[in-house]
Amino acid sequence: MRNPGAGLAARWLPVLLAASVAARAAAAAPPPCPAPIRLLAFGDSLTNGAVPSLNANHPYTLKLGQLLEAELRRHVAVTTAAANSAGMLTPSILGSDGGSQPVLLTSVLARELARAQSGGPAGGRPFDLVVVMAGINDLGRGNKSAAAVFDPLQGMLAQAGSAAATA
Repeated sequence: MRNPGAGLAARWLPVLLAASVAARAAAAAPPPCPAPIRLLAFGDSLTNGAVPSLNANHPYTLKLGQLLEAELRRHVAVTTAAANSAGMLTPSILGSDGGSQPVLLTSVLARELARAQSGGPAGGRPFDLVVVMAGINDLGRGNKSAAAVFDPLQGMLAQAGSAAATA
C-alpha cells in the first residue's frame, strides 16, 4: 500500500529547507552599517595644517578622524574647510589659499554648511560635529582684541549649531 503523505512531504520538503536556510542567513547577516558620523573641521591655516616651508598641508583632521573611528567604532567622514591666513574680521592674504579673492572665515563656514545641506560633494545631511579653530589671524595679523574676536566666533558657532539642528 502506498503512503499518501509521502508525495506531500516530497513536494514541501525543498520549500521548508529553503525557508530554513534563508532564515538562518538573515539571522547571521551583520546589522546594517549606521551612517558615518560627519565632522566639519573649520578654521584657518592651523586647521589646514599648513607647512609653509614645504608648501604643503597636513591637517590634524587626518589623525582626529582615525582616533574617533577607533574610539566610536564607526566611520567618520571628515571635511576640512579652511582658509590660510583668514580670520573672522581679517581677510586672507590674497592668493594664500590659491584663490583670486581674499576671504573671511565666516564666508567659508557659510559655504560649507550650505553645501552640506544641499547634498553637495559629501553632503546630503548636516554635520554631526563641528570643530572650529579660528581667531589667531584676527589677534595676530589683524591686531584685534580678544573681546572683538569673541562675538564673531560665537556667531559662527551658533550658525554651525543651528544648521545641524534644523536639517
